[in-house]
Amino acid sequence: MSLAIACTAAALLTLSAVAGLAAHVTRQPVVVGELTVGILTGTALVYWRPELLSAPSTQEMTQLATLGLCLFLFTIGQEIRAGGSAWRSSAALAVLSAAIPFAFGIAAALWLIPTGTTGGWSSTVFLGVAMAATALPVLYRILDDHVVPERVRSLSLGAAGTLDLVMWITLGVIILARDAGHPSRWLLGPAAVAGILVIGRVVARALRIPWLPRAVAVLLLTGFVWAAAAATEVAGLHYACGAMLAGVTIPRDDSAVREVADTLRHGTFVWPSLYFVLAGAHVDLASVSQQGVWVLLVGTGAVVTKLAGSFTGARWAGLTRAEARQTAVLMNTRGLTEIVILDLGRQLGLIALPTYSALILLTLLATAMTSPLLRALSPQVTEYPPEPTPLSRPSKDRSTTVTRTAA
Repeated sequence: MSLAIACTAAALLTLSAVAGLAAHVTRQPVVVGELTVGILTGTALVYWRPELLSAPSTQEMTQLATLGLCLFLFTIGQEIRAGGSAWRSSAALAVLSAAIPFAFGIAAALWLIPTGTTGGWSSTVFLGVAMAATALPVLYRILDDHVVPERVRSLSLGAAGTLDLVMWITLGVIILARDAGHPSRWLLGPAAVAGILVIGRVVARALRIPWLPRAVAVLLLTGFVWAAAAATEVAGLHYACGAMLAGVTIPRDDSAVREVADTLRHGTFVWPSLYFVLAGAHVDLASVSQQGVWVLLVGTGAVVTKLAGSFTGARWAGLTRAEARQTAVLMNTRGLTEIVILDLGRQLGLIALPTYSALILLTLLATAMTSPLLRALSPQVTEYPPEPTPLSRPSKDRSTTVTRTAA
């Protein structure tokens, strides 16, 4: 690693830490601060030192952050496995929470956005998927900081887990369809997925060996995640699909496996910070300001359709109006998952830079509005201090309905 890479990474992480602390003080998710730093950094570089965005050190640092992002995506895959286990009870919420914003995204790609996609059905469907996303990791974190009724908690997590799983499968199909001229992709893709599922079971069994040292187990799991990411990348899918699938295949119901996975989880929190700063650095605020009308229309429509679909789904699932409002606000959380999806679309050329920039800003605003809206619309919500570890799971002793006495 060169001195330039080390210094650049140190500067970005320091700024990210300061912004994350500011977000924490203002009772916002840390990712809001990290993404804000990235956007401001990118804007400053575009005007003052644009050559740095394409410098070799920045490209190498992006590759380094990608390795860490694979480990972070593994933890998201584990959250999807845990949340998706309640898919039966949350099916109505998952379907309506996704279907309405997905339809709006398709309409936006076809009529509203002048240069929103790069053409083709894959770009159009991708934009629909991006509109429908819910950030499961940030949702877990918000539920760590707030107490909501158990029905709201379980339905939100179940629907978000199911939605994320379906969303990533859809993205995999989109990526494969882009290479329709290479029939081998349709063979390599399923083969890579099947291989990850089989090897994942072997790795999970190995992690249960009582005499296996913890350090060796962590190295084994890390190697499996990177190998899964490489396999899907070579097969024509994105590396994110393999890393996420690796998380889905490793269960958390065994204490030994859970301890190893948690060790890996706690060692990955620094990588998303660097990745999201780099993702935010590609935001072009000038292109957004030049097309302000459609940015306002699409941003408003994305939030309204997500809230409306989630509220309708929650009511259909039997929640009260107050509980449905809480659920709708929670399901509008976009955060980490949305950023990864949008950056994937930018790298693959599925969306144009103005659309990428506008949707990153939408992600920032939608994530920032979750906690204030939850406090304003939910008088029963009680806050807890955030856990010291990133993406920590909600404690079981906080999962009951809380009633507050009048002051």
